[in-house]
Amino acid sequence: IGHYLAHISSVLHDSLTGLPGPPELHQRITVEQNKASNSDHESALVLISALNVETINEKFGREIGDEILEEFAKRIRGNIRSADFLGRYGGSVFALILYKADAKETLLTVNRIIKSVTTNPYTAKSLKVQASAGIALCTGDPDAQSQLILQRGAQALQVAKDTASNDPVIWKANE
Repeated sequence: IGHYLAHISSVLHDSLTGLPGPPELHQRITVEQNKASNSDHESALVLISALNVETINEKFGREIGDEILEEFAKRIRGNIRSADFLGRYGGSVFALILYKADAKETLLTVNRIIKSVTTNPYTAKSLKVQASAGIALCTGDPDAQSQLILQRGAQALQVAKDTASNDPVIWKANE
């Protein structure tokens, strides 16, 4: 039974960072959407990508890339409230749920995170990482299930990546 529980834990949590994975993220988004539909409070889903980790893996090895992802996650954690959710969505993408945060507060937080993860070098090799962020607000839209919110966040992240700047992008219906 211990082996089974270890397997379940590895599915639910990322083995590198120890952060929750996509199953818990979906659950948290659903909870936030339900709260938002029953009140006037907004929350935000933020997808943040460390952009050049694949190149670092190829040039310096996966061990260095993994160290960077671990530190990237720590830097994000250091810039959010203890009540907020941080998980690893996959690869070099991390997911945040900022509780009771409107668009203005979310942008302030995400800009602070981007500055933190991109300004100071990582590891003994003094490597720098670029980052992009996509934001989808959980506004209580009754048709927006967790998968749709994630899709909106991913679309906004892609727009941010395509612009090649450190400016976060908030999902809008016309994108």
